[in-house]
Amino acid sequence: MSVKPISYLVFLLTLVAGCSSPEPETSSKDEPQAVAVADDDLNGRLAPPTPVTDREPNTDGKVFIVMYHRIVDEEASDYDRSKENFRKDLETLYEAGFRPVTLGEYVDNTMDIPPGATPVVMTFDDSDPSQIRFLEDGTLDPESGVGIWTQFAEEHPDFPVKGSFFVLRSRTFTGDGRAEVNHLLDIGCEVESHTLSHQNLAKMTDEEVMAELGGAQEFLRSLGVNRPRFLCLPFGVRPKNLDLLKSFDWNGETVTHDAALMVGSGPAPSPGDPERDAHKLARINAYDGDYGLAYWLKKVESGEVRLYVEP
Repeated sequence: MSVKPISYLVFLLTLVAGCSSPEPETSSKDEPQAVAVADDDLNGRLAPPTPVTDREPNTDGKVFIVMYHRIVDEEASDYDRSKENFRKDLETLYEAGFRPVTLGEYVDNTMDIPPGATPVVMTFDDSDPSQIRFLEDGTLDPESGVGIWTQFAEEHPDFPVKGSFFVLRSRTFTGDGRAEVNHLLDIGCEVESHTLSHQNLAKMTDEEVMAELGGAQEFLRSLGVNRPRFLCLPFGVRPKNLDLLKSFDWNGETVTHDAALMVGSGPAPSPGDPERDAHKLARINAYDGDYGLAYWLKKVESGEVRLYVEP
């Protein structure tokens, strides 16, 4: 019996086994690079962020524009907020799903907040030294309003120090105010007009109103504010000539305001509301009395106020 057929068969089996054996390892140089895989599907899209709240999206809802003046040890008036209560306000707003936006982002409807979040505009009137000040060594005073908020933001990075500060020439924080204004601008806050001297605009002539508003913008530019856009009305009172709130010519320049803030006393309209009057925006005083911050938060909890909620 010939052995040639058997040898040939062994040869074929060996050949097949060789073809199915593992390929030799490639060097690290030849290894394919790791590719990031999307979390939610295979089309390259990233998984959406987790919503901040379980509230239904609502771009027609109300927005809180919250008003502060002095951040002090003890509250002696409706325009004082104790340091302790200011910290509690930040915590309460954060836990309720609010996230800060500037007035400009609200007015322009360019708010960048996570899904499920509700915008809040934090405003500070009168450029009081309690809002922001520096220690002798040049560091931010941790007991000032901005200092307290900065510490909170370090613990809650999604609640950054993003406020709108309305300054007066007669009192601009401490000294000439440049250090404070520069710091606010550097961290993404707005510095805007509260007029020159905090007078009742309704009791002024048109020429006096223009001097107050135009002079305030001129003063802001001297502090490094490139284009002041907004006005906080002293006492919430508008001038008799409402056109002056929007635009007028003064000292060879055109003075404009894209929005004006009142003193109270409720939520502002949705940024997309076609009937919103940007030169008559309501605010909520950060105090514990009637129509204050706690009052309106309870209205939200009871369902009487429907908030703007980011889709």
